[in-house]
Amino acid sequence: MDRRSYLNNLHPEQESLERHRRDLSWPERDRRYRIQEEITATEGAYKQAVSELRELGLAIVDVSSGRVAFPTRINGRAAVFTWQPGEDSVAYWSYEDEELRRPIPTEWVPGTPLRLKK
Repeated sequence: MDRRSYLNNLHPEQESLERHRRDLSWPERDRRYRIQEEITATEGAYKQAVSELRELGLAIVDVSSGRVAFPTRINGRAAVFTWQPGEDSVAYWSYEDEELRRPIPTEWVPGTPLRLKK
């Protein structure tokens, strides 16, 4: 998430420096040359992070929020458990083709005592 956010800031800065390249001061010209190196390094780090998540079997659902998905099957349908920064644990799920995030029922959590219906 941090790398994606950083890239989102670098690209407009690069475009501005490129548009004004003929009028730049020496420090701005230096920045113009260095910014491409920063973008390349940050893009590489971002791709590496995404690759690591895929190796763990995760998928990025929403880059801006940092939400990731853990594939599973629920009632015979493709589904995912989801987590995003700020959440203490994996507490939501959804069917793969839906946007709605549902809370994970307590009876799905191992070690949760079963409640008998009367």
